[in-house]
Amino acid sequence: MVDQIQLEWPSLGIQVRARLMWDHAPHFCAELEKLLPFESIHGHTVISGHNMSIPMKLLWLEREYDAPRKPGRLFIYTNGQRIVIPYAATTEPGNVNCFADVLEEDIPKLVEAGLNCKHRFMTGDTEPQTVIVSAAS
Repeated sequence: MVDQIQLEWPSLGIQVRARLMWDHAPHFCAELEKLLPFESIHGHTVISGHNMSIPMKLLWLEREYDAPRKPGRLFIYTNGQRIVIPYAATTEPGNVNCFADVLEEDIPKLVEAGLNCKHRFMTGDTEPQTVIVSAAS
């Protein structure tokens, strides 16, 4: 059983670890584990604050663990089948379908990746930037 995942932005040289919430979202964690490793692209939210998102090849509709949004807490946005990662303040209220928390010591690297993603979005840089999601060693 994978305890932690790693998010890696190769072009930035950034790696961030997140602990899976097996105790709160066991079904999603099990399905995510089957996908690992996978490569995707990342994007930035438009109106909900400082959030990145990563599309995934997993159809997921179940709500297992509703909890508040906070920087470093990964959740599933089922409307777009995306992993969403708040890296600073968000502007949307309400609980979200959470499954992992970024390790506290990796939050500064998460912020760096998030600000880079935001800058690319704000300047119209359309060159895709890849993210690799894998089991953390």
